[in-house]
Amino acid sequence: MHSRRLLIGALSLGVLVATPAAAEEQAPTAQAKATARSLADEGWNLYTAGRYEEALEAFSRAEAKVHAPTFLLMMARASNKLGKLLEARALYKRIAEEKLAASATPGFVQAQTSANEELALLAPRIPALRVVVTGAPSDAIKLTLDGSSIEPSSFVERNPGDHVLTASMAGRRAVARTIHLTEWAREQLTLDASSLAVEHPSGAPAHAAAGAPPRSAAETRASHAGVRTPAQRDDASGLNTTVVYAGMALAGVAAVTGSVFGIVSLNKESEADDMHVYLEKKDGPSACANDKNAEQCGELLSTRKDASTYTKAAWGCFGGAAAVGAATLIYYWTAPRQAQEGTRAQVIPHLGLAGSGILITGAW
Repeated sequence: MHSRRLLIGALSLGVLVATPAAAEEQAPTAQAKATARSLADEGWNLYTAGRYEEALEAFSRAEAKVHAPTFLLMMARASNKLGKLLEARALYKRIAEEKLAASATPGFVQAQTSANEELALLAPRIPALRVVVTGAPSDAIKLTLDGSSIEPSSFVERNPGDHVLTASMAGRRAVARTIHLTEWAREQLTLDASSLAVEHPSGAPAHAAAGAPPRSAAETRASHAGVRTPAQRDDASGLNTTVVYAGMALAGVAAVTGSVFGIVSLNKESEADDMHVYLEKKDGPSACANDKNAEQCGELLSTRKDASTYTKAAWGCFGGAAAVGAATLIYYWTAPRQAQEGTRAQVIPHLGLAGSGILITGAW
């Protein structure tokens, strides 16, 4: 409720402080203010109901009517909830870099303070991918991520989710891979240029023209990408690599989930601490005695319980990740195998102070 008051307080008072860049523009009309206030109220209700896409639209329309850092802040928060971390960061930066007038309302000042704090928490969550090229000069290969050109060996930030990475090279068949990025992750993928299938003048790969025996569709696709199918790998070794990859991926997902639960738990604890401090300042140590402040004290208790639940869930996920990871490593160490060529790809769960994720490294 406090955030809502700050959100529309400036409009309710009819005081909107223009920035230096907007000082020469015409002041918003009373009708524009009323419309913006109505849209902000609608956006808040949608946000608290978890309808973040609609809330973002409402706050965007309010901002289009009347500029206010409080509108931008809620747009950033809605974008954050939707997993649009890059868009959220841009909005937070816009608020943080805005020069407020000395007479700016408390709501605007608080919005700028909150933007700086939330930006610091958001930045390390944005995942990044780096593609390292071997077997050919890096400038001989064209790399695109979601259709946009990227430079080899440079980290590229993207929102969490699936992204299509394409590699093309003169005289070779282009290949595309779907890469899944999770929050906190900084992933590296090594591309062996020599593994790209040579393009035959007729349009077929060179191995087909040379009269190579027919292969299954899965083997053909794997050959184009320069990797072996699980069946081919298992023929060369008693180790079932599919089990190893699946185990490591599952452990990584569990670790990431545990980290998310841990962050939510910390946020809940922080909210509860703020409420407790507020109640003690208001009515002293007996603020919750004799049904005093019943509603607020009930909310405090509920928040504490939620924090405890998320903490238990986080530890459960971490325990599961450790168990799956240990079982996978034991299988990897104990499975019989023959001498084989070096592993071409690895999926490794990453767990560190800055966050968790899955590190993909190796060659295509």
